[in-house]
Amino acid sequence: MIFAYLGDAPAPAFELPCKDVFEGDDRIVFARSETWDCNWLQLVENSLDAAHVSFVHQKGRIGTFIENVSDAVPTLEFEETDAGIRQIATRGVGNVRVSDWTFPNNNHISVPGLQKDDPWIDIGHWNVPLDDVTTARMNIWAVPRSTPEADRRISDYFEARADYNAADHYRELFYENIFPEDTVMSLTSAQDYLAQRGQGVLADRDNEILGRSDAGIALLRRIFAREMQRLRPVSRQRDGASSNMPRSCRFRWWHREADSTAPRVARPLAAPRADGGRRRAAGRATGVTRDHRDPSAHRSGRELGAK
Repeated sequence: MIFAYLGDAPAPAFELPCKDVFEGDDRIVFARSETWDCNWLQLVENSLDAAHVSFVHQKGRIGTFIENVSDAVPTLEFEETDAGIRQIATRGVGNVRVSDWTFPNNNHISVPGLQKDDPWIDIGHWNVPLDDVTTARMNIWAVPRSTPEADRRISDYFEARADYNAADHYRELFYENIFPEDTVMSLTSAQDYLAQRGQGVLADRDNEILGRSDAGIALLRRIFAREMQRLRPVSRQRDGASSNMPRSCRFRWWHREADSTAPRVARPLAAPRADGGRRRAAGRATGVTRDHRDPSAHRSGRELGAK
């Protein structure tokens, strides 16, 4: 994957965030891309909607993803980081899933391996707009190496499915209810495409109503609005023009007064907790998944969850 600066002015100083899980010699890395016929923001917003997993990824057939993560509706928390947003989805004791979204279009997730005892797979999604209604969905899949036999089996799997593009199967998915037999990569892609393309090629946000589970999407839009406002000329910023971003979901910002650099946590307004504190994910994991606080810390042989 090649990253390039396409602006008219000289390229600004910029250090591309790197993650060991996508670059280490101890991993098999596969790159693939799809082209979907819908607006890129629909794909990006899907990254901040952890609740969709419990519904979208049961469509057609139950795949490896739901079998390992469960279909429970999660409790959600969001932290704005230096690079984007960290999303924490808690579905029970020991079932805490964390994903890191990097501004403006990358999401780092982890999904179950191909078989029960296979290591979990780290995935990087980059959603790149080709025009208003076409998006290139570029992905990197990184699998920890194990035995030569397992490495060959996993390599053969990805090579056999490298050309799958969910948009090529629009009629089967939308009208014939035919989904891929493959229960990992192809099925997950088909289910996501159905949900995102199902909003239309360009989602009608004028008539939407955001709910509590859409807190991550509301935060994402506010970050985009804030950053676009900073790019406006000073004279226009003084006009106080509204960004026209949805305000269906309000936030209470939690932070440490004594430390202005502490990360802020956004959460929909709700009844105050009796202890007055902010609830955090468990920190220790047992059972199906482990608490994957930092996707870059994943190592082979340890169970984790994200997406």
